[in-house]
Amino acid sequence: MWQLKTMGNMIGTLFVRSYERGERVYSAMLARGYNGQTKTLRNLKMDTVDFTFGITLGIMLVLSGIWVNLVR
Repeated sequence: MWQLKTMGNMIGTLFVRSYERGERVYSAMLARGYNGQTKTLRNLKMDTVDFTFGITLGIMLVLSGIWVNLVR
């Protein structure tokens, strides 16, 4: 039972510290001009090459999963 109390205290402390750190990071971002929008050098869009790569990667992952299960 005492271990549960210790574990609860540890989790609570971790949560509070994580929350406070997030607040500090967000304040630092605001101080540097963050307004919630990602700024990039060019507009990002889904192109044919990106679509083809995604489909190919997905097929390769499925085939490798099948291969691993067959080799066992």
